[in-house]
Amino acid sequence: MAYVSSLFLQTALGRTPSQAAIALSPLMIGMIAASVVFRPLIERLGRRLVVIGLSVALAGAVVLWETVRTHGIPVSLWAMAPALFILGVGTGASFSSIYDVALGNIAPSEAGSASGSLSAVQQLATAIGSAVVTTVYFAQRADHGARHAMTVSIEVVGGIAALCLGLAWLLPNMAAPQELPGE
Repeated sequence: MAYVSSLFLQTALGRTPSQAAIALSPLMIGMIAASVVFRPLIERLGRRLVVIGLSVALAGAVVLWETVRTHGIPVSLWAMAPALFILGVGTGASFSSIYDVALGNIAPSEAGSASGSLSAVQQLATAIGSAVVTTVYFAQRADHGARHAMTVSIEVVGGIAALCLGLAWLLPNMAAPQELPGE
């Protein structure tokens, strides 16, 4: 969502790359804050933390969708900031916990292989997702304009988040216990 939001800010709202980066700071602040706040809860909440994060991210996407749909191209950066922050909190909560939860039931002897496989799948999914959403954005922009392109792109991201939300229940229930340094 960050990439297509940056494209929207630059191609539709006429922002420079630096201005777009600053405009996306609520998203990054939300991600960082959620990663710090939710990290201690991974052991206790397990996959529920991933589900909570995905749900919050989906809510942020809905708020962003409504903001762009309502305001159109003259949308201000301040109007987008709350939605981007909510989206950041959701992604920060889910991304910071997914590895611990997904590897929760893995035997220590298999952890390296499992972690590598999970990392490869995550990178592949990120590349495919970015390509799909970017393709949707530019195809819709050419045919229907930037406002429509952004709302359709958010719908695609929301659909993917909803799918992930359903699939998150297949993750192990709990994360592996965290070892403290010196134990």
